[in-house]
Amino acid sequence: MVVSSYRKAGKVKYPLGASDCMTALKHTLLTLAVVVIAAYADSKDAEADKAKLAFNCAQRAHQNTLENAQYVLAGLLITGLKHPKVAVAFGVSGLIGRVLYTLGYATGDPKKRNRGAAHYLATHGMCSWNPTFLFSVLMSQSS
Repeated sequence: MVVSSYRKAGKVKYPLGASDCMTALKHTLLTLAVVVIAAYADSKDAEADKAKLAFNCAQRAHQNTLENAQYVLAGLLITGLKHPKVAVAFGVSGLIGRVLYTLGYATGDPKKRNRGAAHYLATHGMCSWNPTFLFSVLMSQSS
């Protein structure tokens, strides 16, 4: 939701959809032209237009969230099996940190993303609790 509002404000075109890709592919094969699908506004346009810069920052925050989601979810699952209250604490602090990270980054000033650095601490905290669970499982199997 955040990215699409910034996309509209910056007047950044959507990447090609499936039907657009097929049309572009036909055009490419006929004219041997190169088709580029960009997820971000052009850097030159972003430097000139603050709305496009804000869109790029919001898009990067979204992409970073998707990249880190697998580690957070796996960490929550593994930590939560042995230490559910600890997992909840890390999950809530990570969620609040992620929201602050996204809101800070989406301002168009990448330095403001550091407001939500707590989500990294929460992710690393979960990773530090995971070996305790794995060790307890290994020890129970050897008994």
